[in-house]
Amino acid sequence: MNPKVGDVGTAIEITVLTTDSITGQTTPFDLSSATLKNIRFLKPDGTLLIAPAALSTNGTDGKMRYVTVDGDFDQVGTYQVEGEVGNSNGHWTTTIVKMKVTKSI
Repeated sequence: MNPKVGDVGTAIEITVLTTDSITGQTTPFDLSSATLKNIRFLKPDGTLLIAPAALSTNGTDGKMRYVTVDGDFDQVGTYQVEGEVGNSNGHWTTTIVKMKVTKSI
């Protein structure tokens, strides 16, 4: 389902992955000890929305989510979305994905 302008209560979930530098294999990043969990949205006009994320489960699966509120999807167009996580070992951002927000009839 593609979100629409004005949608409220849309759950946006991302899975944070880590890649083994030797094998190239990706696995979920354990978020259970993460002290920073955000989902960042770059809106079509260049406005950055940083939304606090919550763990979807216990965090070991790398999944975190944000449920949209009024004003989050206020523009038609392509939003760029990335996760941002941090703990005592560092701070990272995920690969950017694009999400289309359309208008209702």
